[in-house]
Amino acid sequence: MSRSAPFSHPLRTPIWPVPARCLLLLTAFLSLFPASAQAQSRPNFVFIALDDLVPLSAGNLGDPTALLSVLVPNPVARYELSARITPNLNRLASRGVTFTQTWASYPLCNASRAALLTGISAARSGYSQENKYPLRDQHSQLRDATTLPQRLRQAGYDSLGLGKIFHFAEATTIGTTVVDWPDLARSWTAYLQRTCGTLEQVIPAPGSGPSPLNFGVEQAGVDAQPDWINAGLAATLLRDGFVQANDRLGIPGSMAINPTRPFFLAVGFRRPHTPWTAPKEFIDRVPFDALNAARINLLTELRDLSDVTRVSKGNHSRVKAFFGFNGSPRAARSARLRLLVAARYYLGAAAFADACVGRVLDALDASPYARNTIVVLWSDHGYSWGQKLHFGKSSLWEPSLRAEFILADLRAAAVGRIENQPVSLVDIYPTVCALAGIRGKQPADGDGRSLTAALYGGRAPAHPILANYGPRQRAIRMGPWKYIAYTDKDELNELYNLRKAPFERRNLIRDNSKLPAIALRLKKQILRLTPPYPSHSPRPPGTPAPTATPFREGSHRRVTSAGS
Repeated sequence: MSRSAPFSHPLRTPIWPVPARCLLLLTAFLSLFPASAQAQSRPNFVFIALDDLVPLSAGNLGDPTALLSVLVPNPVARYELSARITPNLNRLASRGVTFTQTWASYPLCNASRAALLTGISAARSGYSQENKYPLRDQHSQLRDATTLPQRLRQAGYDSLGLGKIFHFAEATTIGTTVVDWPDLARSWTAYLQRTCGTLEQVIPAPGSGPSPLNFGVEQAGVDAQPDWINAGLAATLLRDGFVQANDRLGIPGSMAINPTRPFFLAVGFRRPHTPWTAPKEFIDRVPFDALNAARINLLTELRDLSDVTRVSKGNHSRVKAFFGFNGSPRAARSARLRLLVAARYYLGAAAFADACVGRVLDALDASPYARNTIVVLWSDHGYSWGQKLHFGKSSLWEPSLRAEFILADLRAAAVGRIENQPVSLVDIYPTVCALAGIRGKQPADGDGRSLTAALYGGRAPAHPILANYGPRQRAIRMGPWKYIAYTDKDELNELYNLRKAPFERRNLIRDNSKLPAIALRLKKQILRLTPPYPSHSPRPPGTPAPTATPFREGSHRRVTSAGS
């Protein structure tokens, strides 16, 4: 494939006179080419968001901590299962770079997406509310932040959106007040408010229970699924340059690609978020027998909690409530089987999400934009499957933080590279801006670093990566080192060398009579990286200011959330 330069200079006005005849000849010559080819020296972007997806693509399968590595220890069987579940993620990965050590800024949907789309870490902004405040709410510290699609609009892009990009795919109403969850007013040139996810017309599977352990087979076919329909709308837009559809209230809406302007097309799918459902053909791609050898031992996970404090034990009560594990060997065996049944349906839902991604990629490959587009695919955080007896999100351990992230420049030759340098989802904002040719630090007060060097054969920049949960809990990653601070009491915190202990089995703080020097260094880095984000717009009188509480002032109260 041909490749245009990532950073193109605009045509300059000639300093010598140009005869009228030459101008006519030039005009006639340019008319032979499509307007889009003339206008777009800058790349287009297709920006694909997935919900609750752990790293499943082929680039992650060499990591022993990846979910498929845990569920299918045999490498041959693992890659065979991956080919059935995520063929489209795998082909995208073969054309770009898979970032295998990607952290979410916050291990829940709303705060993670807000951080990614503003470039401001949740630890700095204090924006950690789940299912409560949209980005522009008067209570939100990020109410005046410039989002990524908004910044691209300012730079001459058309920003087009569909599905779950921000926390909800549609605006809601409270009385007569419209709650603008998708940020229609500022972020988008055009946006279709469409229902996404599942119809929830489900035949529950044995072992299914109330949310978040709700799984089964969709009764409706593939063509009736909202995520699939939205993928088709994005495909139509790429194929025809125009799409029209009714929104969730039946109101007609449309989006068009302007051939004289580059575009940023964001497409968000809600799967594999709970409920873990999909048409039967996708569940059948994950035969239960393929998971029989899974390296899940709940007794081992129980013992692993001996060197961590109570605050970090997270949702271990869910493992007891959902799977019936009470600490006995017999209960461990039965709970393991129930957990594997749930994991099968999760992987089936992920397979359906992959098919939706494939529908968009197929349309892109067949479109006139295929050779001038960069694809950015990401999930908002990970998911724990019994590691350290934690089930779900809401944890600063690796399974909950680690997200899928693939970056592919379709203008370049396929590279299929794996990048193991730790990066953050907040790095996406400055990366996209750099690829779009927007100069300077983007955003000016952001926390991410551009990853463009990694896309073109270099390495991602080595820098500390930060995540948080709740107002006080912090985690920092620097090279192989990871430090989790729950409180100002050092003995209650955790320190791991992930190169030597990738499963976080050995808390080095408990192994030493004094705090290791690297832990002191990481603590200082947390303080350096978390100055409060300065909101610039005035807050209405009487509105309390949200703050990010420094971890040194914390207690060891466990923070819980029902948010998604």
